[in-house]
Order: sequence, then structure tokens, then C-alpha cells
Amino acid sequence: MSRLWFSATLIVFNCVITSVKAADNLRMDGTLVAEPCSLDAKAADVSVDFKNIIDKALYANTRTPGQAFAIDLTDCDPSMGKKVSVIFKGQEDNALPGLLAITGTAKGVAVGIETESGQPVEINKSILEFPIDRPNLHLVFQGYVQGEPDALTNHQIVVGAFSSIATFELDYP
Repeated sequence: MSRLWFSATLIVFNCVITSVKAADNLRMDGTLVAEPCSLDAKAADVSVDFKNIIDKALYANTRTPGQAFAIDLTDCDPSMGKKVSVIFKGQEDNALPGLLAITGTAKGVAVGIETESGQPVEINKSILEFPIDRPNLHLVFQGYVQGEPDALTNHQIVVGAFSSIATFELDYP
């Protein structure tokens, strides 16, 4: 079974602890902020199961078709922010920069993310912006598995289970 897990990271406040000496007091500061949208609790951990991928299909097509997943934002208030940006972060594959490296017994493949329309989303680089124009936003993406160029050319894809993890960060610029 092959899976792609995504987890969410939301920064709600910053906390600063000043240096402390034996005679000093401990002081903690922070800022409580209101975000324009809330992350739907069901969207905090997203799992994409690619099921069984046939190596011959990768040799013939270089990658799998995209499999949809979504990030759902609720209770959006456009008066607090006009847009939300999304960036996916994770360990990049050496042979396919911009795609996620895998762990497991399989070798010679990486996991990619693209928009619903098929535009590549580079890990750690692409920042996508979406307008906050309604109370609930359903941001759809697709995950796919792609063979590494040398593994495809030399028929060196190693079959087996694999997984990959990315986090997504939401920002309200």
C-alpha cells in the first residue's frame, strides 16, 4: 500500500522568552491573532492512498494520473483577509527536485503535487494564492507518483511499499 500523508501547520501566535538571570523575573510575551479562516479539523491530516502502482505503467507513462485531495477552510471572513497562500514543504527527491522523496522499500520514484488543472506545485518553492471570497473554501490539489529519469531509463525501479510526508502552511498575506 502506498500513501502520501499531508499534515497542517498553523502558526497562531509567537511567544518570546527573554533571557533570565538568577535575580531577574521571567517574562513571556505573545500576540493572539485572529485568522480570516479556520482549517477544517478533518483537513488537518490528509491521506492519499495510491493503492497498487504497476511498475510497467511507470516505464510506459513516467508517472501516474493525479489523485485528488483537498484542504478545506471554514468560517472565512473576507473583511479580515482577501487571500490565503499555500506552500507545501517536505524532503525533496534528489533526482526530481520539486517532488517529494519517498521512504520505504520501493526505490526510483518520487511523489509530486499539482493543482486541480495539472499545474506542477514545487515542494518548498511554489506559493499558491487563493481569494477569500466565500465562507468555505475547498482547495483541490492532486498527488501523483513519478519515476526518476535514471530509474526509468535503466529499468531500475524497485517495487515495494513507500510513503512520503509533506506539510502545508497557510498564510494570509
